[in-house]
Amino acid sequence: MGRSINRAFAGIATLIIAAGAAAPFAHAQPQHEGYFYMGNKERIPMALEEGRIAVFKEAAINDDQRAADTANEELIEALDAVGFPRDGIKKHAFRGWSYANVPAGQRANQTVEDTVANLVAQNIADFVSPVFLDEYGPRFVTRDILVGFHADLNHDQADQVVTDMNLGQIISREYSGMHNLYLVRSASRNGFEVLDKANAAALRDEVAYAEPDMIFTVIPTLIPNDPMFSQLWGIRQASDFDMDGDEAWDTTIGSSNVITVVMDDGVDLSHSDLDGNIAAGIDTTGSGTGGNHIGSNPCEGHGTNVAGTIAAEINNSQGVVGIAPGTRIGAAKFAVLNQPCDGTAAGCTTCAVNAVNWTLTIGAKILNVSYSIGFTSSLDSAFQNTRNQGVVHFASTGNSGAGTIAYPASSAYVLGIGSVDQSGSKSSFSQFGTGISHMAPGSGIRTTNRGGGYATVSGTSFSSPYAAGVGALVASQNPFLTAVDIQNILQSTCQDMGNPGYDTTFGYGLTNARAAVLSVPAPSAPGAFNLQTPSNGATNVIRLPTFEWSGSQFATNYELTIDDNSDFSSPVLVHNNGTLTNFIMSGSPLTANTTYYWKIVASNTLGMTNSTPVSYSFTTISVPPEAFSLTTPANMATGISLTPTFQWGASNLSESYTIQVDNDSDFSSLIVNANTTLQTFSLISPLLPGTQYFWRVYANNPLGSTLSTPASRSFTTVATAPQGFALQTPFDGSNVTTFTPTLNWADSFAAETYRIQVDDLQTFVSPEVNVTGLTDSQFTVPMGALTNNTRYYWRVFAVNSIGETASTPTVYNFALVVPTCCPGNADKVAPGAVTFSDVTTVLANFGNSYPNGNGAGDSDCNGTVNFSDVTSTLANFNNTCN
Repeated sequence: MGRSINRAFAGIATLIIAAGAAAPFAHAQPQHEGYFYMGNKERIPMALEEGRIAVFKEAAINDDQRAADTANEELIEALDAVGFPRDGIKKHAFRGWSYANVPAGQRANQTVEDTVANLVAQNIADFVSPVFLDEYGPRFVTRDILVGFHADLNHDQADQVVTDMNLGQIISREYSGMHNLYLVRSASRNGFEVLDKANAAALRDEVAYAEPDMIFTVIPTLIPNDPMFSQLWGIRQASDFDMDGDEAWDTTIGSSNVITVVMDDGVDLSHSDLDGNIAAGIDTTGSGTGGNHIGSNPCEGHGTNVAGTIAAEINNSQGVVGIAPGTRIGAAKFAVLNQPCDGTAAGCTTCAVNAVNWTLTIGAKILNVSYSIGFTSSLDSAFQNTRNQGVVHFASTGNSGAGTIAYPASSAYVLGIGSVDQSGSKSSFSQFGTGISHMAPGSGIRTTNRGGGYATVSGTSFSSPYAAGVGALVASQNPFLTAVDIQNILQSTCQDMGNPGYDTTFGYGLTNARAAVLSVPAPSAPGAFNLQTPSNGATNVIRLPTFEWSGSQFATNYELTIDDNSDFSSPVLVHNNGTLTNFIMSGSPLTANTTYYWKIVASNTLGMTNSTPVSYSFTTISVPPEAFSLTTPANMATGISLTPTFQWGASNLSESYTIQVDNDSDFSSLIVNANTTLQTFSLISPLLPGTQYFWRVYANNPLGSTLSTPASRSFTTVATAPQGFALQTPFDGSNVTTFTPTLNWADSFAAETYRIQVDDLQTFVSPEVNVTGLTDSQFTVPMGALTNNTRYYWRVFAVNSIGETASTPTVYNFALVVPTCCPGNADKVAPGAVTFSDVTTVLANFGNSYPNGNGAGDSDCNGTVNFSDVTSTLANFNNTCN
């Protein structure tokens, strides 16, 4: 495919700290479909910011501050020398990175792609990336790509994919302790190319997900209430609408063996009401704080607010007390607040992944993340893996008041917690909807503050850690509880709210600490459990089988033993599987046509329990692979691409496939003879045009090979240029009222890609849009490419390796007529154009009302700053306003 169709914007989306967050821009429209990232193989479109780029200088991350400053000044000088004004270059919160505003002249005369490519060619920086915008704000690509391979792929096979796709240097094959998660450093210095590589890798069948490591924006959204046991209404108040925390303390104040990771902007590790309960700290941002806030950054402090609700100390004659004061905190800093304090911060995909996986390193049982985060496959996989190993994750639902909950609260591996106020009602800001787990106090919460003080705060940022703290109390009562056990106890003991039973407004109801700790069963040795798969006496089992068994209550580890002797005297494998109840064998396969025996022993510190029955037997494959069919290309198909993709059905008992392609039906002079473990194969080197080819596939295992059904198929490659096709919409001569119109045309037979051009001159001398490699018959113009009150001409060419064909008619035209911005819009910071500063203005004034309908942030002039103002501002981003 051409480059444009492979535009990939990946990585973690912007985070919004969920204490009073403004509504996420989840439905901001329109967006440019030409740029996207792959989230679990689904396209997630992103928009290109035309006005600036991000540049990286390796030397500027030097620990020697003088050397780092020198490298940064050299970068500024180099950019200034090629036309980038010094006052438009801003150092980023992450060391080594800077933003650079693209000069107006360059923006008018060349695309962002050209700007990035030119800077790379001139060796201005070590890496240059475009800047993108999604519903939360700006972010950009780094040199690194995260590739999650399927669990059954061995490292040799995964390495081959990295080599075949020329992804770059393998930095880690088990990144952050996650099985088959590769961290690959691209040799490219161009962010567009890294996006393309990541997106292409995500489409490979061997790959579960792939995405570039991104540096993203974090927006703190505290609702401070400026104008200490008696003030903690969430734990105890006269109306008894609380968590019954003091009554839970009659049973336990929590165990110091239970650690809750606060994944945030750091924690004040020296706060006198917290320091005795700090277990460990980590800084995954590279700032070197050890989990603290950055001392010179006055904008940070949210994590200290969160930590106090969980584990502020008890009976120390000062301040407040957390809901689980006998437990400890792990401070995981994964975000850096920007200065000056503009309500934004920076983080990255690997920052978040490493913070989540750190829970396993320190033996944490609970994790709280009080943020709303755009979906990323790597992070979701980290949540899944750590939950499978016993960590319970809590996240705030968000603070826009919307009827949907934000990610990661919406993740299947995370408990989404909403907020209630002191009167017993849902907090007005608390998001709700499908996937919400339960509620906790979140309005007017008194807690620790950075610098040794205290603050009163509101938001689901604080309901979530309150619920997490109750989870820590439950874990303290029985160290053998699984993540599912803790979840079930918390949900089943909630005080019901709203409609009877579970509902999507309150979930299971209000967290009740007393009821939860009293429901915890006493610890004991593991309970009885059963073996499941492979079933006893099973035959023709694959040589790398999957083993499954039922769960044993209170088991903290399962030991799997495999032997070809029933007395297990010479095992071929002994594997400790943690708390997981399945194991996919990898590495060296078992021997074919051999009987094996397997058993599981569950254990914890109180004893061991054998499975029921104690062992099962199975016999590995003893016959060649079973029959299978060829599927694509169809037999005698014509007009096939010169680089076709071949597909066939799965053959039971097959371990690999051999595909052969020849231009002779007897396959005497093979053009392709390749082995793969997949049921698909794509050619890289093109075939000859207008030529008949034959293809067949063999399924292989150690017992033999089986030829496909039918034995072979033929096809003929495309012999002509693409056939004629018609332009469709926008209709010729029509008016368009959006800066990002979608252009549509009919499919052209034999076309492999399309090239589209848009220009304000019918001669197309210097088109505003000139994109090649499109595989879809539509294209959305990116924001910033077109100017209002201008007539544009557009045309499309269908392309294949034989030639190209122009559309019929050759050219359509449309007039761009977009209504000007409202006089009371968010365009207050830099009048004349809607910029990112206007986005933050909307967020800062979210919920404000203006009687005259003309106040800061009120983009649609309806008198209230709400979600429609967010979408209105994004829709007009970079627009000129009258």
